[in-house]
Formats: sequence, C-alpha cells, structure tokens
Amino acid sequence: STTIAPELAALETSFPQKVYILLQEAKCIDELGFELPCFLTNVIPLKKNFQQLHQMVNKCAGRFNEVVSKTTVIEREMLSNQIDDLNAILKPGISVINWRSQRIKVYIDSCNQALDIFCSTQHEVRKHVLS
Repeated sequence: STTIAPELAALETSFPQKVYILLQEAKCIDELGFELPCFLTNVIPLKKNFQQLHQMVNKCAGRFNEVVSKTTVIEREMLSNQIDDLNAILKPGISVINWRSQRIKVYIDSCNQALDIFCSTQHEVRKHVLS
C-alpha cells in the first residue's frame, strides 16, 4: 500500500473574518449618519465582491487539497514536473493576493485549469501503472 505524500501541505486562505465584521459595522455606522473615513466609504460597497472572491479562492484551495490528499508518494515522484508547474501557478495566490485586483478571477481560472490538467495527467498515470 502506498501512502500520501507528506510534503504536500494543505492550502487554506488567510483572509481575516474580522474584515467582514468591520465592513458590516462601518455600514451600520454610515446608515446612522456618522461620517466615515474615505477608505471605508469606498470599501463598503465591495463587501459582497470580497465575499464571492473569498469563496472562490476557498473552493480552489479545497480542490487542491482534495487532489493532493489523493496523491501517493509514487505519483509525486512520477509527476514532479507537473506538481512544480501546479505550484508555480498557485504561488502568486499563496504569497499575496491584492483583493482590489481585477486579476483574481483570472488567477482562480488559471488555478482551476492547472488542477484540471494535473488531475487528467494523474488519471492517465494511474491508468497505465495499474494496467
């Protein structure tokens, strides 16, 4: 029996939930008629968009984790180049995501495409190794 490759760590987002609480509180204060700092006034309307993007990034990370959890040590060796390619595509979102960037959706699409390619390659490897 083969084991899951331990060196492949699980991804998770680190977007602080406190931001959503802050935005909700700022919206309430604004509705009460108090003046807010300009940056908060500009960010409040983006809350829903932030939440949608956060969910999309979480879904992508979850998919990566699911794929990785099913990768054996043997597959890790055989697919090392593909894993490097996958990591290179995922890296920009792991280090920093600018939540005001219009490229987040492009990043998520790239990650999902890379995961599709990796899964397809992994399936082919399993098919040939097991036959």
